[in-house]
Amino acid sequence: MAWSEWEQLKADAANRNNTQMQLNKAGPAGSGREQGDLKVDQQDLAAVGDSAFKLFEDLAQHGRDAWSSSQAAARDLTSQEFELGGGLDQMDIEELRHGNFASLGTAIKDWTGMITHLTAMEKTARDDLMAKANRANWAGVNATVSREFINRTAEEFTDAVTQATSIRNILRDTRSELISYHDELNRLIDRGWDKHLSVVGTKGGGFTVFVTVHPEPAGSREAMELLRDDLQAILNKATESDRTAAEVLKAIANHADYGFSDTSYKDCDTAADALQAAKDMARIVNKDPSDRTAEDLAKLNTQLKKYHDDPLFSEQFALSAGAKGTLQFWAEVTDRYAGVKGAELEGLKDLQNNLSLTLASATYSDSTQMREWKHSLINAGNTDFRADPANPLKGSIGAMGFQVISSLMGHGKYDSEFLEEYGKRLLKSDMAPAGGVGMNTKDVWTVPEQSADLIFGTVMGTTQ
Repeated sequence: MAWSEWEQLKADAANRNNTQMQLNKAGPAGSGREQGDLKVDQQDLAAVGDSAFKLFEDLAQHGRDAWSSSQAAARDLTSQEFELGGGLDQMDIEELRHGNFASLGTAIKDWTGMITHLTAMEKTARDDLMAKANRANWAGVNATVSREFINRTAEEFTDAVTQATSIRNILRDTRSELISYHDELNRLIDRGWDKHLSVVGTKGGGFTVFVTVHPEPAGSREAMELLRDDLQAILNKATESDRTAAEVLKAIANHADYGFSDTSYKDCDTAADALQAAKDMARIVNKDPSDRTAEDLAKLNTQLKKYHDDPLFSEQFALSAGAKGTLQFWAEVTDRYAGVKGAELEGLKDLQNNLSLTLASATYSDSTQMREWKHSLINAGNTDFRADPANPLKGSIGAMGFQVISSLMGHGKYDSEFLEEYGKRLLKSDMAPAGGVGMNTKDVWTVPEQSADLIFGTVMGTTQ
């Protein structure tokens, strides 16, 4: 949770209590103090404050330990030119051949220790900090806000455990893979030596295979080519393992600018598969509508159903498809398949549900890119999305952005801050005076020249 939510929580609490709340009277001397509309028992305040101080002191200490070892591993890997440390796009054969992964092992060990400490802190936050706040003799609007803020802060420790576990799992999985490629590479080089073949690295990360005896034994040319291809295959796999680990770790780190991410993965491959699936599905969304097939939509629906609760998938899908691209896609799909019935209609209703769930999940990311995406989506509210503007049989207006967005909010729980901003902009447009900026009251939803029906299964052109 972002610390900036404090002011929003205060406003929400004030709105809930503004009809009946009065300032609390000061209690007997020594029993507490009046602070605005917050009645605080000094002992309760001291107990909560002490618990919070100890928790965050522990979090800072153990966090520094894990971060320090991670930085040391990154510096070590950078010197060896691995992507995890900011290295090359192509794995250098000499770096993999002689790679030392001890520092990465230390980082994994420290992250494992971090998980143990965070798990203990999570229990303390839930059973001590949160419990004390809920039992405290407090009253008033700020008291309501304080409890809610403390409870949400305590919940951050659950996300901290989840994120730390995912990072440890990905580092551990990647280290294991790189060591296996290191061992396999050296076994191949040793077998080549037994056949009088030597491997030497070249400038730029390449390598050369040559025969060490003269004259060349029979079959040496074929043996050289086979060894070369086998070595290159290992380098390709090691490069991909290194690259995907870096991509996934960056995605997890960027997912939450404030607080911790609740992203959970058992290994690097699971996370990498989610990110790749998101990019693949976004390509379907961005396809030319004349090339987008029913099979594409079925595949999209299957993947959205599988991953709609995955935070990294949802964010990557939204970013890759683009805010306007997603709205244009839905305008095109609802136009092309208007009037379908039976199993085809049910499949499209399911697609609409899963797309809604995926976008809802994406709005919880507070990364810089996702904040820009959400602003872009809302800013497209007054944009006219036409599926086939060249068709004279279609109305002069397709679907306004606010209509398309709202048609994709039927399922899932959208982020409250996003909904608040969306609602403000929608009302501003919907209630704009004639001739003003916006669409005039009710015209956002009912326009005579409009041809779009954006929800499958309604009483318009998509009934069963």
